[in-house]
Amino acid sequence: QEDSFKTLPFAALLVIAFAVAFVNHDRAAVVLDLQDCMITNVEDNANFGFNSVGSMGHKGIFDINSRTDFFSWLRVGLVPLVLQPSVSVPEGRVAPVVEVDHHEARQHLLNYNRLLGGMQLRQA
Repeated sequence: QEDSFKTLPFAALLVIAFAVAFVNHDRAAVVLDLQDCMITNVEDNANFGFNSVGSMGHKGIFDINSRTDFFSWLRVGLVPLVLQPSVSVPEGRVAPVVEVDHHEARQHLLNYNRLLGGMQLRQA
């Protein structure tokens, strides 16, 4: 039993090394922040219910009451938000004059996060 007890510090060191490597590699906090950012973006910016062209949409995801509202939100609010046909820049900045492949640009959400496998809708 003494030999087993002597190997305990090495086993604990192995577990600690694994935990440190996992935390550094997985970056769970960064992934959670990105997921929260995407959820907030869809909840706050995917608007529908426009009263004229170019005006502000007055309804959001929580204002959907019927099938017609859902498909209007999907067509007018979500798809243009997620599959943006152009590169967006912050206010006060000039958009760079770069030839952008629209197929390549449409594969990114919020300009940085690559969409893998398209979108999936699910009811929670």
